Amino acid sequence: MPSITSPRRTSPSPPSHQQPSLAFERRQRERRLYEASHDGCVESLAQLLQEDRLILARASVTCFDETPLHVAYMQGHVQFAKDLLAHKRNWAMELDSQGRTPLHWASANGYVEIARELLQSDPLACLVHDEDGWTPLHLATMKG
Repeated sequence: MPSITSPRRTSPSPPSHQQPSLAFERRQRERRLYEASHDGCVESLAQLLQEDRLILARASVTCFDETPLHVAYMQGHVQFAKDLLAHKRNWAMELDSQGRTPLHWASANGYVEIARELLQSDPLACLVHDEDGWTPLHLATMKG
């Protein structure tokens, strides 16, 4: 009975610790995207988009509870958020882990300019109820 042997490789593959995996590199870029969103660093966003044109497409389906747009609005970074919206208009209606849109966060924090921008992007955002049943208008009223 002939024995079955595994095929021989002509060249050994490099140890995995020497070459970072593509998935690891993507996670690192996504982490940098969230840091840029938190800091409002428009230059970092531009750099990330040059490195990976699909980063924003992948960012909305990551394990983070909020999109980068949510983070930017929570921090009050108007220009950064506008730049994100220019690339991903549909993020205006993305829900976070509490069922809130970016408009909920802008309204809750009193960011009027951001709220206007979001309403121009999608006027129906004002009708979304979060997990507690609150609309952005409720949150704006509570903020004062």
